[in-house]
Amino acid sequence: MSGGSSTDNGAASTPVEGQVSVRVEGSPRILYLVSRFPKTTETFIVNEALGMVERGFDVHIRSLSGTDETTLHSAARAMAPNVELASRRPGRLLGSLLRWAWRAPRRSARIWARVLVTHWRSPGLLLRTAYATLVGFDWADELAAADHVHAHWATYPAHIAWVAHRLTGLRYSVTAHAHDIQLSNPMMADKLGEAAFTVTISDHNRRVLLERVGPSFADRLHVVRCGVDTAGFRPSDRDRTLGEGRPFTVVSVASFLAYKGHVVLLDALAQVAARTVDGGGGRDSLRLRLIGDGELRPVIEARIAQLGLEPVVELLGWRGADEVRNMVGAADAFVLASIVTAEGQTEGIPVALMEAMALGIPVIATQVSGVPELVIDGETGILVPHSDPAALARAVNAVIADPVAAAARAVAGRARVERMFDAERNTDRLAELFSAVITGAALPPPTAPEPTATAGVQG
Repeated sequence: MSGGSSTDNGAASTPVEGQVSVRVEGSPRILYLVSRFPKTTETFIVNEALGMVERGFDVHIRSLSGTDETTLHSAARAMAPNVELASRRPGRLLGSLLRWAWRAPRRSARIWARVLVTHWRSPGLLLRTAYATLVGFDWADELAAADHVHAHWATYPAHIAWVAHRLTGLRYSVTAHAHDIQLSNPMMADKLGEAAFTVTISDHNRRVLLERVGPSFADRLHVVRCGVDTAGFRPSDRDRTLGEGRPFTVVSVASFLAYKGHVVLLDALAQVAARTVDGGGGRDSLRLRLIGDGELRPVIEARIAQLGLEPVVELLGWRGADEVRNMVGAADAFVLASIVTAEGQTEGIPVALMEAMALGIPVIATQVSGVPELVIDGETGILVPHSDPAALARAVNAVIADPVAAAARAVAGRARVERMFDAERNTDRLAELFSAVITGAALPPPTAPEPTATAGVQG
């Protein structure tokens, strides 16, 4: 599965500093800017880039840094030869800074003044932004030589594009997702306000951005949803009837990060397990499979032990894309217990949730951010308040108690993914925006919000 759900095992072609691919003659050249490559949890970006290649664009990726990930999704392996990492050599970065100070002293000074004015209260953020600014100076000419520059995330990738725009006048665009508009982002109005257009992944995010940046860029703010390959993710016809020796299986696919709500999910499953035991089924009649990994693994392991859930929970780590698809497709329910952290971080709309719905699996999720635009409570799945283990447990018990109703919601969920979250349709929409900027045509108008979408709960 994609969008942070899995990797494909195998050797990868890892990008190196200064690596540049040969341009495909005659194709519009687009440079994607990202923070880190490769990144297991952001395969949706690479899939989008490959979709642009299929539509006739010559796509290259520039990344602020690499990662230590040794296994890659197949899409990341395919794009790896077209990736260049930012230089960390002080001599090169200083040389670029001095060249621009000579070529455009006023523009250079204004950029640094804006960075200092907006970041001086947060030294750590200022230091990271200063590095991104230096990369912007270093890459400015090469970015300006592309037909278009697109930054994924309104944080440092968008900052690099903004710096290059201020120096050279290049036109760029930004995709805003989740934490980049939820957490501290002092220059967000600068970066998005000067972009040729901004896309975001949900109607909820569009409302948030208009509140924070202002209505002046409303006609350049588009909702282009992350999507899934609905042809590749199809429901199976297996018999899901529970019988002797087959446990009710819940699957969750997510990084082990605070806002994914794994502790809430474990607390809820402990209540479900207790009810199962009291009903005579025993704990071997319930199974929770956690696919993913991350910094909170020790916390999750400790909570499993504290709740006595060792017989119930399987910690599977990251698995290959086909294996994850098969595991989710064989589940009785897919659950994401996402929360809003004290800092305000939460989901955008998880691609793993879309993929489970495309596979026809009953889903349970929480009322955060744009999730209610995907999961309509009682229609395409079950929604519960975030950070509420009791409500989550009741939802799981409802799926166990009425599998016919759960199956009907799953069918409606698949239909909603096909209509709103199909990757091909949404990539076409973004390609239309790229083409308009490249050719100088008028941008298409933003699409109207979904009438059935409801606001996500924050905090």
